[in-house]
Amino acid sequence: MKEKRILIKCMAAVIAFILTVSIPARAETISKVLVPLDKEIYSVILPVLSEEGPSPFDFIMDPQNLIYLTNAAAYGGGKVEEGVNLLFHNHEGDYDFSSFSDRLKVYNRSTVPVAVTISARISNLGDIELVDSPDFTEGSGCRLYMALTDDEGHEIPLVEGEEVSRTIEMREAPDNAYCYRIDENTGTYEYTLSTDPENIDFDSYSFGLVGGCSADGDWWSISARPKVEVTWKVEPLEDESADGEEELQEDIGDEDAKKIDEDMDDAYSVSDNSLQEEAGDSEELEELQESDKHPDDETDSIFEDEDDDDLSPIEDEDDAGSDENGSIWN
Repeated sequence: MKEKRILIKCMAAVIAFILTVSIPARAETISKVLVPLDKEIYSVILPVLSEEGPSPFDFIMDPQNLIYLTNAAAYGGGKVEEGVNLLFHNHEGDYDFSSFSDRLKVYNRSTVPVAVTISARISNLGDIELVDSPDFTEGSGCRLYMALTDDEGHEIPLVEGEEVSRTIEMREAPDNAYCYRIDENTGTYEYTLSTDPENIDFDSYSFGLVGGCSADGDWWSISARPKVEVTWKVEPLEDESADGEEELQEDIGDEDAKKIDEDMDDAYSVSDNSLQEEAGDSEELEELQESDKHPDDETDSIFEDEDDDDLSPIEDEDDAGSDENGSIWN
C-alpha cells in the first residue's frame, strides 16, 4: 500500500506590484520583482492501491476458527485475533489477522476545505445472507456482516444490491502551511510548503472495513465468493458565504418587493399632489396678476393691503417646490 500525492487543481488570483528598492551604499537597484499576493491550492493525498497486488479489503471467512487455532500457518504465520470468523490480513496494528481491515488515509493539503466521499458495495453473495448486525445467533444459517468504518467511530453496514457511502468535510490547511520563497535564479516567488509535511497539522481522515460471519451455517454448501468494492473521491467545497448573501438578497426581494412598490407609489402620489397644489397656486397668482392689469373694486382692495415683499414668499414657495420636485425625480 502506498500513497500518491494528487494535485487536483491549482488556481491563482494573482495581484502583482512592482517593488523598487534602492541601496545607495552598494549602488544597486532591484526593480520589477513580481510578487503574487493570493493563491489557492487544491492538493489532496489519496491512497493508491495496486490493481495486481493484494488489497487491504481482501478477507477470509473462517467459521471454524482454523486460522486462529493454527496461528495462521497456512498464511505464513502471525498473530490472529481470537474468536473471529472473518479475517483481514493486516500489515499494521496489533494483529496480523483481525476482523478490521487496515485503514486507508486521506490528507487535505489544500488551502480550501474539501469534501471526501467513501463508498462501498458488495456483490457475488449467492446463497449467503447479508445482515446488518455482527451479533449472530445459533442456527442462523450462512450469514455475513460487512460494514464501512472510519476513525470517527462510524460503522455503516453494507446492503445487498446497494451502495452505501459517507461524506465528510475536511478543513483547509493551516495558515502557516505555505509561504513564498524567492527563486534566486529567476527572481520570482514560488508558493511552497513552509516546512516538511510531517510538521504541519494537515487534516486527515482514515477509513476501512469490519466484518464477521456466522459459525454454525452449512458453509460446505456455499460456492459463492463475495466481493467488496470500495471507492473514494474528493471535491473542493464552494464558498457558501457568497451563496448565502445572494440567497438572502433574493429572499429580501421576494418579501419586500411589494412593500417597496407601494412605498414608491406613495412617493409619486405625494409628488403628484404637490404638483397639483403648486399648479393651483400658480393659476391663482396668474388670476391675481390679470386682475392687476384690469383692476376692479375688489382687486384694488386686495392690493392696497399687500406690498411687493408679501408676494415674495409665494415665489419662494414655488421655487422650493421645484427643488423638491427635482430631488424626487433625479
